[in-house]
Amino acid sequence: MKKPKHLPLNKAISSTILLAACLELSSQAYAKQEWANLYGNPGRCNICHTGTVGTDNNVKSAAKSAFNSGGLNPGLKNYVTNSLADESTNTKAPVLNAVNAQWDVIAGEQITIPLIYSDVDGDEAAVIAKTKLPAGATLTDVGTDTGTGLSRWDFTWTPSDAQKNKMYTLKFAAKETITTKRKTSVTLATKVRVWSAGDQDSARIKSFILSTASWKSDVLTLKGKVVLNSLLNATEKADFLKRTDLTVDIYQGKTTGGLVIATQLPINFTRNGSWTLTQPLTTPFACDVNMKFEGWPASKKIAKAASCGKS
Repeated sequence: MKKPKHLPLNKAISSTILLAACLELSSQAYAKQEWANLYGNPGRCNICHTGTVGTDNNVKSAAKSAFNSGGLNPGLKNYVTNSLADESTNTKAPVLNAVNAQWDVIAGEQITIPLIYSDVDGDEAAVIAKTKLPAGATLTDVGTDTGTGLSRWDFTWTPSDAQKNKMYTLKFAAKETITTKRKTSVTLATKVRVWSAGDQDSARIKSFILSTASWKSDVLTLKGKVVLNSLLNATEKADFLKRTDLTVDIYQGKTTGGLVIATQLPINFTRNGSWTLTQPLTTPFACDVNMKFEGWPASKKIAKAASCGKS
């Protein structure tokens, strides 16, 4: 190997830090053979460099600090020795335990998701968020989980009313904190649905529509549609529309303060949410009809109402 030329001090420091790390590529080696023997480096540039090939520009800050504080020996030698020992014992990344794929919470109420991890090498780690946390949420180290005896962090959140009717995707990982490699677990993803406070049947409705109201031969015919909250999946929507326990109240006039036409009247929906109701109604009667379904009001002028003229 050719003897390296004398370099300025700052260049010499950077070059010696390379530690003959690229011995497999001997034609590209930046250091003498005896330097490699001194440090016991197995020919890996990435011990002291951020890349697989060492250059003056990609020296790790920790390697520079080791050299500046202790020179080639013991400073840099100890850094390499400790790095190699750390790599030999730190063989596995942490494992973050699985959690529910989906969570439901009502605005104003608190949700806590336990994030429990293990590390076969016994390395310390922290649970980190891989996506931005919702406003008001926290990620806290709570120590040891009493059920498993493993390390635990908690995601805690009390959604505000402004955050209702939204789905939040959360991603977490456990990342080592004191090892050289800082191994990271596989990313864990989960979703949180935030529902509005109050009656939860009502929370699952986006709108209740009264499309038409018409009168003929003392019979009032009403038609409309219910639109469900987009937070519901297809199965949940289908199950809601199949229910037979849902009812409506019907009143004369534009508000529920009018004369009662029917209360707790069963209502059935088609697969797309449409519905039709008929009720006896003799003249004279108000020109408008008002309905209330699970707290959702809807009103309509009655077409062909004898007492109101043609509509």
